[in-house]
Amino acid sequence: MATGKLVSDATRQLNDWLEAGKFKEGDRLPSERAIAKELGVKYYGLNRAMGRLISEGRVLREGYRLSIAVAPRVSRRMVFHLIVARRTHHLASYRRAAANLDIELVVHDWVAAEEVASILNQLDSKETAGVVCDPPSESVHATDWLPAALQLIRHGIPVVCTGGWGLNGELSAVGANVNNGVTLALSHLLGLAHRELALVTFPAGSEREMSVLDYWNRLCVRNQLGSSTERILLQPSWLTEERDIDDLVELLVTGPWNNVTGLVILVGYNTDIQSLFTKLARRGRRVPESLSVVVVGNAKALASAEPRVSAAGFDMVLWFELTFDLLLREVHEQRQLGVPREPSSIQMMPRLVVRESTRALEGAELGPKAAAFTSESAAVTKDIAHLERLAKQPYPLAAKASLSELPRFTPVDLRPFVNRPLIFRRGWLGDIPLRCLAPGTHEIQGVPFEILGGPNRANGGAVIFQSTTNTTGNARKLPDRLVIPINGPVEAVYILHGCGYAKPMQPFAHYRFHANKRVIGNVPLVSLGWMHAAASGDPGLDKEKPSANIQDWWPDFLHQDFPHARVVPLLENDETNHVNRHVFLYTLEWINPTPKQPLTHIEIQADPTVPTTLGLLAITVVRPRTPV
Repeated sequence: MATGKLVSDATRQLNDWLEAGKFKEGDRLPSERAIAKELGVKYYGLNRAMGRLISEGRVLREGYRLSIAVAPRVSRRMVFHLIVARRTHHLASYRRAAANLDIELVVHDWVAAEEVASILNQLDSKETAGVVCDPPSESVHATDWLPAALQLIRHGIPVVCTGGWGLNGELSAVGANVNNGVTLALSHLLGLAHRELALVTFPAGSEREMSVLDYWNRLCVRNQLGSSTERILLQPSWLTEERDIDDLVELLVTGPWNNVTGLVILVGYNTDIQSLFTKLARRGRRVPESLSVVVVGNAKALASAEPRVSAAGFDMVLWFELTFDLLLREVHEQRQLGVPREPSSIQMMPRLVVRESTRALEGAELGPKAAAFTSESAAVTKDIAHLERLAKQPYPLAAKASLSELPRFTPVDLRPFVNRPLIFRRGWLGDIPLRCLAPGTHEIQGVPFEILGGPNRANGGAVIFQSTTNTTGNARKLPDRLVIPINGPVEAVYILHGCGYAKPMQPFAHYRFHANKRVIGNVPLVSLGWMHAAASGDPGLDKEKPSANIQDWWPDFLHQDFPHARVVPLLENDETNHVNRHVFLYTLEWINPTPKQPLTHIEIQADPTVPTTLGLLAITVVRPRTPV
C-alpha cells in the first residue's frame, strides 16, 4: 500500500475511534502501538496520523503519555480551496496529493485572469481554512488578483501561490528555479563540445522572461560564448502554434541560426516538440545529427517524441505535496499564533534527464576544455576531475597501512544506529536520495569504508542527526547525541559523512573521542556554506576558511579539502532516468595522541537548534601495528 494511503486510512480510523470513544479533555489515551493493534492498522501509519493530531493541538504528548487536549471536532478533515485554470493538466495530481494528505479539496476554476480576483473575494469567509492559488503565469495579471489574495491573508486565511514566482515575496509560493534548468541545459551542451548555441524562451513581457534573459546573457559571457548571447527567440505560444514552429524552423535552416548546433527551449505542457523535429528533418536538419536539443520544463511528449528529448524537468508530484504541506503549516501557525506568518518561498530544483535528442558535436574531441562549464554558482568550484583525482589519493597514515596490513582497518558496526535509507525519497538528508553509494566495502582515500543500506526502505544506510530541518526518521525522533562503542587501542579514526542545509561557518556538531571518562580528542564540525565574499575575493573571509571542515553535499556549493578533512566527489548515474550529476561527501581523519591507550567510545553530539544536518555513513578505525 502507498505511504500516503496508509497514513490517510489510519487518520480516518483514528478520528472515528476518538469520536466513538467520547473522550473528554485531559483523558489519557493508550499507547500508539496499542491503538494501532486495536484498529488493525500499521504502526507507521498510526504514528503519522497521531502526529497530525498533535500538530493540530488536539492531542498532547508528554514523553510517552498521550492525552486529549481538545475534544475532536465533528468535521475531521481539513478543507482547502484550489483556484486553478479550467484547462490545467494537473488537476488529477492536485487531487491525488490532497487525498494522500487527507485534505478535502474544493476546486474553483477560472478561464480569464480577472476571474481569479472574484473567486478570492468569494472565499473571504471564516469558513475558509486555506487557499492554494494557481494563477495566470504572466506577472502582468497579478494586479488583478494579488490585492484580493493579500486581503485574505490580513483576514487570517493563508494563501499559497503555486506555479508562480512568489511575486517579490508578497505571498508564500512554491515555484520552479528555471535559471538552474538553463544552467543544466547549457552545461550539458558545452560538455558535448557545442559552442554555437541559442535559446527559445518565455512569452515577451513576462517577469520570468527578464530573469531568464539576464541569466542566459551572464552564462554566455562567463563561458565566452559571445555570438550565443544574442541568439534569443521569444515565443508567445510556447511553440504550440504552427506558425511559431515554422518561424523557428526557418530561423534554424536558412536564417541567421543556421550554424547553431545546440538549442535550449523553455517549454510548456503543450509544446509541440514532435512537430518541430519533423519539420526540421524535412528541411535537412535532423535531431540530434545536426542539432542537439535540450528543453527546460515539463511537456507531455518529451519521452514519446522521436527522438526522445533531453530535459531539465521538475518533479510535479513533489511540487504539489510541498504546496499542501506549506499551506498546512501556515494554517496551523495562524491558529496557534493568531497572526499571519511571514511569506515563505520554496524553489523546485530541476533534474537533468539525458535522452537521444543530444549528442556530441561531430568530429569534436571531448577533452577537459569541451567539458568545462562555469555556472553562476559554480564559478568558484574546483575542477571536478581534479577533485576526483584527489579522492583517490590516500591519507598518509592510511597509505602506510598497506594492503598487506588490511586487517589493521576495522569497520565500526553502525547497524544498531542507522535510522534512514539512502536510496528512497525522504531518506538520507531530505527529499533527494543518495543513490550512488551501493552497500558493501568502498575504498575511499586509502580507507575501506563499510556502507550499509539495501533495496528496501527498512534497510537503513545512514545515521541522521536531529536539526531544525530534519526531526524524524522511520517515524521516530532523530537523535541529537549518540555514543558509538570502540573498546580497543586505535591509531586513527576515519569518518565518512555528509551534511545538508549548510549555513556559512556554522558549528553544528562535535565528535568527541573518549578513553573511559576522559576526553582525548574533540573535533567540532563547521560547515563552509555559501561563501559569497570569498567568491568575490574578500581576503577577510578567506581567513575563516581553515576553521571549516565539511561542506553541504549538494554540487552548487564551493567544495575543497580541509586540514584532516577531504572532499569525496561521487557521480550520481541513475541508468533508469539517465541522471548525471556529482554530489559531495567528506572524510574526516582523527589521529589518536595516545594510541596505546584504549579508545572506549566516540560521542557524537549534534545541535538540534540549527538547520545544518549531519549524516553519518561509515566509521573505520586503524589499529596499531602489532610488533613482530
